[in-house]
Amino acid sequence: GAWIGGDKKDDTMLLVPYVKNRQMIGGNINYRLLKEGRSDLNCETMLEDIHEAMKKIVEVCNEKGYTLKKLILKGNSAGGHLVLMYAYKYQHISPVEVAVVYSNCGPTDMTDKNYYGDLSVFSDEQMLTLQGLLISEKLDHDNYRSEEVLEKLWKVSPCCYAKKDSPATIFHSCGKDMLVPVSNGDKLNEVLKSLGVDSYYDIFDNSQHCCRDKKDNQKVKMFDKMEDEMIKKYTT
Repeated sequence: GAWIGGDKKDDTMLLVPYVKNRQMIGGNINYRLLKEGRSDLNCETMLEDIHEAMKKIVEVCNEKGYTLKKLILKGNSAGGHLVLMYAYKYQHISPVEVAVVYSNCGPTDMTDKNYYGDLSVFSDEQMLTLQGLLISEKLDHDNYRSEEVLEKLWKVSPCCYAKKDSPATIFHSCGKDMLVPVSNGDKLNEVLKSLGVDSYYDIFDNSQHCCRDKKDNQKVKMFDKMEDEMIKKYTT
């Protein structure tokens, strides 16, 4: 979570049935986490780790006699941010074509001022630290909205790298999310629509961060249906 914690094993039990039911090959990866005092670790090093992991997945599959032709990237929260970044920024150098990218409440615009304030569970100091770690910069209340810092934060935002030929994208926000503001999802939706990228976006109004409240069952069912349709459309 938040680029500073978590491990791939936390999601293995979710990955196995997902790929088994769809007759896919699944890969679950880690990346170096951000740490205070380590300016050598930032958003770009995480993307580089993902890229190396993609190469390893191809290598292992080749050894086992599998040929990968299309790639579906999925991530939750910070992972959702990174899969969007990889799909858009590394699209043309990925060892396997990124056909679909799925983000569950992933940050899309790190310049969004709504990360700060009463609607966020993070204190302003915590957000300053997290955003600073992403760009290897010391942020404080005096410089965090400066033109120079905002430009750097934009460069670690998926919205910055979306293009007309970006992969098909499916993503959602949660109406009661106090970690990633809904305005982030709205911004990416606006960008993708303006570019003509095939995408599907929804807001689970009653759900908290990365969750699916039963009150949103109807929207969740439609979202899952659209996900499967998008996968079939771009991988078969």
